Amino acid sequence: MITRRDLLKGMSALGAMGTVGLPSLLLPREVFAAVTPFSLPLKIPSVLAPSSTDATTDYYNLNIGETYAEIIPGLQTKVISINGAVPGPTIRARAGRKVAMTHYNGLPATTLGGAPGRVSIHLHGAHCPPSEDGYPTSYIQPGNTRTYTYPHNQLPAPLWYHDHAMDYSGSHVWYGMAGLYLMSDT
Repeated sequence: MITRRDLLKGMSALGAMGTVGLPSLLLPREVFAAVTPFSLPLKIPSVLAPSSTDATTDYYNLNIGETYAEIIPGLQTKVISINGAVPGPTIRARAGRKVAMTHYNGLPATTLGGAPGRVSIHLHGAHCPPSEDGYPTSYIQPGNTRTYTYPHNQLPAPLWYHDHAMDYSGSHVWYGMAGLYLMSDT
């Protein structure tokens, strides 16, 4: 049983060294010794092919949902995935050619960490109209879809897409909701 004095000592130690040492205070050393860092192969996200194309636009469908991934060897961790993958699939785009990305939000009303299941997709670094920018309150509610259209009137660049929902974008990205978006000139 933990005494009040032991609790106060522990809290003082935690305050002195910050939260970096928190896991070692709460879990036995054997738990950490059993995990070999970097023993899983690096996961390279697959490149998603367009679901269709026309003369001016490439169309993509992305499904957001909860699934499990092996992050720590031998353990399954619940994550927020895009098309079942963490990180989500890579989108390859061309400067000057439009891309329309339709996102289906398959999250429950409350998702990991108690966060609301609403999302807003932001293409980080893209030059796009305000209506397509994924503002923090431009939500896709669970069970709904939203199509973002990007004109790509900019120079080629390595970009990334991620959740941008107010107050929860950090945790949604931390749980896996992000992907690469590579814009080239060819």
